[in-house]
Amino acid sequence: MTNRLAFYIITELKKTKSMKEIYQCILVDGKKKKVIDILPDRYQSHLISYFTKYSRQERKNVKFFVCDMWQQYAELAKTLFPNATIIIDKYHFIRQTTWALKT
Repeated sequence: MTNRLAFYIITELKKTKSMKEIYQCILVDGKKKKVIDILPDRYQSHLISYFTKYSRQERKNVKFFVCDMWQQYAELAKTLFPNATIIIDKYHFIRQTTWALKT
């Protein structure tokens, strides 16, 4: 994670054979625009375990944390990436705004 300026988290819905909905967590290097990893779920404990593999100093160097509007991502960013500016990705912002205007 050294020298990375941004760390994106994008969630996608995946359906299993049993039609159970599972959210995966896709981690993207915003500077290089490359997928870093795909995590099988977005459980808070799993995300904390994953991100704490990076040193505190590396996590302090992250400048931007871009995610959807799921509150747990913002809480995670505040705790593990204390110097990062949290940014809601434009897709989710526009979608929520559009839904609000339609009602």
